[in-house]
Amino acid sequence: MNIKKIKYLDISKNKVNFVINNINEELDYSKWIEYIMQYSDYFTWREDTKAGKQTLAEIDKVPENFRERVLGGLNKCCCYADYNNKKGYYDVSVGFLSEYNRISINFERPLIVNDLKRFLDMANYLDALLLNHGDEIIDEKLIESLG
Repeated sequence: MNIKKIKYLDISKNKVNFVINNINEELDYSKWIEYIMQYSDYFTWREDTKAGKQTLAEIDKVPENFRERVLGGLNKCCCYADYNNKKGYYDVSVGFLSEYNRISINFERPLIVNDLKRFLDMANYLDALLLNHGDEIIDEKLIESLG
């Protein structure tokens, strides 16, 4: 496994089939919130970012039929990490996708072993799997083999 080529990871109770929603076991949303809050020195909720605050301040400008969706995205369902001052955005975004019973993790920079350790810790906390491409399980043994 070449971790530098990985741009997306998932956390789920089962392996993911992206063609059909095959996941029956739900992730615990309250435990997701607990985890992010425990590591608030690393993660920032979308609603606490500059863009999130601006969206909330201008919610009246959003067409009414889209408001609920916009507000839903600001309700502790997405967080970010590793703000890149040079580029002006976060290098890591993490989203709780309740409709798919999984957490999606996206990287705008090359993945490092510490990222795998952090997100494996999150997966373990949620009693779930850390997955590459939805079906390749990333565990302690694999991480140790990477050095």
